[in-house]
This record gives sequence, C-alpha cells and structure tokens, in this order.
Amino acid sequence: MKILFPDGGASDQEIEEILAFSTEGRKRVKDQLMRIDSTYAEVDFSYDNSEGKTKSVTTLEEREYPNYYFKTVETTEIPETATETVQTAAPTSSTPVSTAPASSASELQEQHLTFDENQRGISYDSLFAPYLKDARELTVTDPYIRLFYQTRNFMELLETFARQLPTGEEAKVHLVTVVLIDETAEGDKRKTRKIEWQEVKLCQVYKPGSTDKRHQATMGGPDEAGDQWLSCAIAQGFNQQDRMKSGDIDAVMAELDQHRNGKKGKAANKPEECHRYIRNRPGQFEYAAAKAATLTIGSGEIESSDSSIVQKRLKIPGAWWKPSNAGSMLCLRTLRSNGEWDQYWERTG
Repeated sequence: MKILFPDGGASDQEIEEILAFSTEGRKRVKDQLMRIDSTYAEVDFSYDNSEGKTKSVTTLEEREYPNYYFKTVETTEIPETATETVQTAAPTSSTPVSTAPASSASELQEQHLTFDENQRGISYDSLFAPYLKDARELTVTDPYIRLFYQTRNFMELLETFARQLPTGEEAKVHLVTVVLIDETAEGDKRKTRKIEWQEVKLCQVYKPGSTDKRHQATMGGPDEAGDQWLSCAIAQGFNQQDRMKSGDIDAVMAELDQHRNGKKGKAANKPEECHRYIRNRPGQFEYAAAKAATLTIGSGEIESSDSSIVQKRLKIPGAWWKPSNAGSMLCLRTLRSNGEWDQYWERTG
C-alpha cells in the first residue's frame, strides 16, 4: 500500500481490491498445504469492508471446479456429484467477477463485467446473445479496434449477432471509433468521453508542369475540404480557368447513353451511374494533358500520402483524439510534408 499509494489517498474500492488480491494469494498457499497435510487447521479467508459487510475470498479454480478443488492426496474416490463439465465461475462477495447475464428479457440490464485471468466458460453467445435477440441494427463504440486480434474479437461478436437473425434477413452494423470530450464539464473530463465516427479528408495538388505536390487535411465537412483543396491549388499556381477545363468525352458519353436506364438512386444501372458521374464533373477528365505533364492520373499516390501523413500518426495503436487536437496534428503533419516546418516556426517564434 505504501508503494502504490504513498500519499495514503486510496479509495475504499481500491483498498478492497488490493486486500482481496493479497488475501487470495495467501489462501492459495494455505489450500496447497491442506491438500498435502489435512491436519492443518482451517482458516477463514474473509474480511469486513467499509460498510461492515463480511466478504469471503475464493479462487477462480475453486469456483470453476468445486468438486475437485478441495480434494487431498489422501482422497481415493471421486465424489458422486463430481462432473467433468467446466462450470462458469460463480460470483463471490470478494471479487467483481460476474457470470453471463440471464437470458430472460425481463432481467436484461446494463452491466459492467470483469473476469479473472484464464477464466473459462465465457463466450460472446453467453454474454451478448440475449441482448441481440430481435435486433436489426447494432452500433459498437470502441476507439481501440485497430489491430488484428481486436478485429478478430469484433468479428466474433458479429457472428453472434448474425446467429440471432432469421435465415436470409439482413441487419445494419455501425462501428464508431472517434472520442469526443465535454470540455465544459467539471471534474474528470475523461468520464464525459463520447465515441463517434469521423472522417479525415486529405487533398493533394501538383504544381503545373512539376512533380512537386502539396497537401492539406481536415476533419471538417465537404465544404471545408473543398475550401482547403481550392487554397491548396491556388498555392500551387492554379487558377479557376485551369481547373475548369473540359475534356473531349463526347464519344464516351454517347456510348453510355445507349445503355443507361435513366433512373436514380439504387434503381440506376451501371451505365447510368457512370454517365451521371462524368456529367456532374466537367473538366475533371483531362487525362491526356496530365500524362503529358508526367502527372499521375490514379488515386494510388493520394492513398499512399493518406497513409504516411494522416494514418501513420493519428491511427497509432491505443491512441484516441479530440477533434481539436487531431486538427492541430493534421496541420503539423502537412507542414512537415510540404517542407515548411522550419519556416513556420521561424514565423511564429
């Protein structure tokens, strides 16, 4: 306690957790000795909490294998009630470990469950299946689903969700991974964390006749992203006339026109979607001119820049960002990418 809380500021809950852990360690030693020599006197491993309630301390193995745990070396017969079936550890008064929620819809409630290390008998089906019954839309808020094992756990949850659906029926799943904090809240602001999904928009513009490129990034909406793209293009020497040049695509449009069905939304066929995409983007298909200027015409380079500029810093394992901090970091990342790092600090210094 002196090492963990040298100032003596431990809460009742923290004291109880440490007390239960240390008592369990002592109990394990005593239980092993009693298996070897049953003449050892029995010891009551329990304590009284701050509310005056007595709580008994048990081990995970004791709760999962009650028919075998107290056998000694002198025992020659297995009790008639013994079973080889692994039992889910039952909750005790000394541990926060909880069993899976009951399947009865009337008993379902919000819970915070904690499990012992190596505890068996726990599965996504036993934990979440009762809550997912009859659900057709699932929203998961978790900023830490990034690594392989985290994605695998998420997929196992989706398998549980899928098993609750009638054959052939579809459902919606929404994964939210960005954290917001209420800056006006009093006390520990971390307790106000809200998680939602947001998108980073990165633009890339080449200087005319050159392979020099410039980036800007934002977590704002399409209008802000468009403004950034415009300012980025202007900084690279583009003007309005250069950006709005139209390409010679009449033959392509005429060919698509013979196959499109003229419908909108999901009812539109592929030729209709392609025709509308080109029709709504005049001047954005000067591929011949771009290639003549040795510029790339695919999206691979901007995708690579997104990985090296945005994701390499903002999506490191275990990190979560407030939008304001993420926006500031994006500015720093694009400054370094544009080779303007030193100039910026000289101006601001």
